[in-house]
Amino acid sequence: KSNEKVIFIGGDHSITYSTGKAFLDFCRENGKEPCLIIFDSHPDCMPPQKNVSHEEWLRACVDYGFPAKNILFVGLRNSDIVEIKYMSENSIKQIKINDLMNDLEDVTDSIMEFSSGKELYVSFDIDFIDPAFAPSTGYIEPGGATSREALYIVSRIGLMKNLRVFDLVEINEKIDKQVNNRTVKLGAKILSELV
Repeated sequence: KSNEKVIFIGGDHSITYSTGKAFLDFCRENGKEPCLIIFDSHPDCMPPQKNVSHEEWLRACVDYGFPAKNILFVGLRNSDIVEIKYMSENSIKQIKINDLMNDLEDVTDSIMEFSSGKELYVSFDIDFIDPAFAPSTGYIEPGGATSREALYIVSRIGLMKNLRVFDLVEINEKIDKQVNNRTVKLGAKILSELV
């Protein structure tokens, strides 16, 4: 309530369930419309489990009341059929990685326009970035954005006046030591674009 912009650094993506609920509650209390933009290679919409995990945190947020029409996925590359069906039934929008690569500037404009007039939460899973640049994460998916492309997008989003929350998740710093802390350094660079 007292900060213009809040940054969370996670372990796995399940943290976004708790922070997303708090963000939604804040928006409701203040008569604001929430918006969630997710950079991730996985949709995280699997059927509910006993405890919310990184595999179904988004579904749990929607079940809690986050408006699905105000959710945008960017960079999906590996979706289960159950997740594809759930996203379709709930009209959750997405920008595929190929569309992003074809016209980075225009698609970034579209991402920013999606949140216009709303309070913005951005959730950034490091596996949005290709494992050649960010190898130290739990579930790597080839064919992601380059580090330069990701930094371009984040630097543009960081200028948005309606950005309220940003989280960076899924960096495994323990295994990153084996590759000269490449992923941790990239994560730090991403965060530096926001401050």
